[in-house]
Amino acid sequence: MEAPSLRRIVLEAGGSTSGISIRRHLAPRTAGLLLRALPVSGNAHGLGGSAAYVVCGIGAGLERPRSSFSRGDVAFLPRAQAVCFFTGDVEPGPMTPLGTLEDPGILDGIGGGDRMRIYAGR
Repeated sequence: MEAPSLRRIVLEAGGSTSGISIRRHLAPRTAGLLLRALPVSGNAHGLGGSAAYVVCGIGAGLERPRSSFSRGDVAFLPRAQAVCFFTGDVEPGPMTPLGTLEDPGILDGIGGGDRMRIYAGR
């Protein structure tokens, strides 16, 4: 059974899947908007070689922002209306933290234009 502030969803990318642990207490409003928007899909985009993101079309500003992220972290990038997955340790500037990717290795072979899909888990 999941904790009330934890929600597991799924990222599908490059023919593989990984769980995403969304921690609602990090950004309750943004997490709620994302969960209600599922499923979302689109082309992968790179962010400076240390992150990949997919546009989800959620119109939200910064919520409890952080500027430092580690491999496996998941955040919302307001200016692109996108969910961002970090493949390395980076300080990209302020973003809304959402949770963690269970298997960050899923993104190792992802290139620009590859399909990414985020959907509710079982």
